[in-house]
Amino acid sequence: MTTDHLTPEVMTQHVHDLGKAFKVKVTIGEKLAPDQARAGYRELVKQNRHTGEKFRVIQKAVQFPPITCEEQYAVALHELGHCVVARHYAIHVVDQPPLWRISIDPGWRAR
Repeated sequence: MTTDHLTPEVMTQHVHDLGKAFKVKVTIGEKLAPDQARAGYRELVKQNRHTGEKFRVIQKAVQFPPITCEEQYAVALHELGHCVVARHYAIHVVDQPPLWRISIDPGWRAR
């Protein structure tokens, strides 16, 4: 399989498209080093101002450096994967604007 057609622009657009499809906010951190890519989510309880009914909102986000090669593309997809499967993890969320750090429960097992 050849990936010659995967330009940085195509790879970046693909990650943005996947983020949109999975309702994940995608941010490119121009000053981030490759090892500073991150993903997270937080759960909020909001209230309908008209009915008073409460509901859950899950905000998911990823941030990574600009994609310039296939390795960085893989890192971006990896981080996006954390948000796509996040509901399957036992998590502890620590507020860290604009993203939220997730610490995975070491006792978690696949079911």
